[in-house]
Amino acid sequence: DHDTVAVRTGETGFGGVSLLLIEKDTPGFTVGSPLKKMGWWASDTAELFFQDVRVPAANLIGPENGGFFCIMTNFQMERLNLAVIATTTAQVALEECLRYVKEREAFGRKIAGFQVIRHKLAEMATKIEVSREMNYRVAAKMAAGQNVIREVSMAKNFSTDVSDYVT
Repeated sequence: DHDTVAVRTGETGFGGVSLLLIEKDTPGFTVGSPLKKMGWWASDTAELFFQDVRVPAANLIGPENGGFFCIMTNFQMERLNLAVIATTTAQVALEECLRYVKEREAFGRKIAGFQVIRHKLAEMATKIEVSREMNYRVAAKMAAGQNVIREVSMAKNFSTDVSDYVT
């Protein structure tokens, strides 16, 4: 029923952006068709159209001209969520792989008995464990109120790479 919109309320640059809550039935405000994205399809993204839209000052989210900081703060939790999702995806894929290698046969025996398969499984498990621990560490720092912009970005990047590798 509402959209959160970043709007220019001040000077150029990141310091002149504010966040507004706009009700969907606000006169002059329309939402276009959803845009097709590469990922995170559950989060709607669409073109927004404004024709003489008036929004009450009470709909300001956070401080005026402080919207960029709010967005970047939110991105940190989104990055951690994506890192956790990627790590969990990798874990589920590994568990399925472990099940599969115990039943698949090649050259008259289960492929779980081949050394090269065991090495691949060990590498997957190691990468997943490192990814999980990195996510835990970043989450603990976030919970302690520490600035983790660099670390959470690294965790997201690493965890998605691990997920790609394992899957």
